[in-house]
Formats: sequence, structure tokens, C-alpha cells
Amino acid sequence: MALRAGLPFLAPDGTVATDAIVILQIAAQVPNLAYDSESGDQRGCSIFMDGDRGRAFAGRFLSAARWNLQCSPTTAGLCILPSSLYAYASRRHGPAYWELVRPKLQRAKEKTMILPAKFRPATCTSSFWYDGADTGAAPTPVELCSHIPPPAVESPLTEAIDAVNSITECRTYDEWRARVDTAVEAVKMWLEGMASSGENNVLPATNGAAPRFLDLLATTLEAVLND
Repeated sequence: MALRAGLPFLAPDGTVATDAIVILQIAAQVPNLAYDSESGDQRGCSIFMDGDRGRAFAGRFLSAARWNLQCSPTTAGLCILPSSLYAYASRRHGPAYWELVRPKLQRAKEKTMILPAKFRPATCTSSFWYDGADTGAAPTPVELCSHIPPPAVESPLTEAIDAVNSITECRTYDEWRARVDTAVEAVKMWLEGMASSGENNVLPATNGAAPRFLDLLATTLEAVLND
């Protein structure tokens, strides 16, 4: 109801919670975009499949995700990464991601040798919402991102992203599944280790993994929407 009313609920760290929640929910659906399109599921980011208008929405989503994860990171915004990464690594959705998205990723690799990527160069915006969104108007243009990306921080999070990205390198689903499962277990042990020691490097590591994760999102969207 808050989303429908457009109420700008604020998180304790100042994040516009309604905006961040929408981005988080959409990001978790990106790995399932191809499956949702074929099954007729209208949740998540199915609007991205609406031709040029849908691609414009996808571009604005990526811009808003970049803002929350990289340009102006907050605790609420950084939650986008683990939520979506969980969906990518899910055993429930893995087979469909392998069957439906992997071929598109392989074809996209061949295309990008000739054509520029759709969602580059990078853009950012502080809000996924825009004037006219409630009346069906097309997304307004966003600015090129001039923010300096955070320094890369290698961690089990980046290793998990790399494992997901290895899908086009693996010859079988079981090989890819094993890589992802190993990476997920490493993340679990890393978090448990910090809980035991009292350390907390999760937020810096998440921010440091943001550029690689955003590239994963962009690559998936490009492969599915431009196939």
C-alpha cells in the first residue's frame, strides 16, 4: 500500500525505503526473467520485456541499483546485492537459469564483439521512481555516472559472483552447480567466522563487490532483452 500511495518511507540511515525495496525485489527477479517471460509470470521485472519501453525501464533500474550499491551506499541499499545473488545461486531456479539464460549469454558474448553493449556506459539515478511513472509515461533520461567506483574488495562475495558468471565456461549444469555451491558454502563460513570473532566486514565487502555484481546484472539483462 505504501508503494501504491508513493509514500517516501525513510530507513534509519536515510534511505527512501520504498524505492530501495522495489529495486531489491526486482533485482531478485532478474535471474528468472527469461523463465517468467515464457511462463507468463507478471511479477518482478516482467515489465522489462515490453520492447523499447521495457529496455528503458531496465536501464533506469540498473541506474538506481548502481546508486544504492555504489554511488551512495547505505545499509538498506547494500541489501540488494545478497538478495539478488541468493536468487542467482538458488538451487530452485538454477536449472531454468542454465537452460534459458546460458544460451542467451553465449550468444551475447558473440554479439558484443561487434555491437556495443546496451546498458553501457554506466548511468545512475537516486530514484527508480520518476514523474509520470504512475500514469504509464516512459522513463525519463538518466545521467552518466561520474562517481568513482569503490575500491575492489576480494571476498567470498566476489568469489560467489565469479562462480555464477562461470556459467558459460562450464560444460554441464552439474559442473556449474558444484562451483556455485562451493562458493555459497564459503560465504556461509565467512559470515559464521565473523559472527564468532565479533568482526563485521560485510558492508565494506558488499560495497567493494558492487561493480562486479552490477556487471552481472547488466550482462544478464543485455543477454535476455537483446536476444
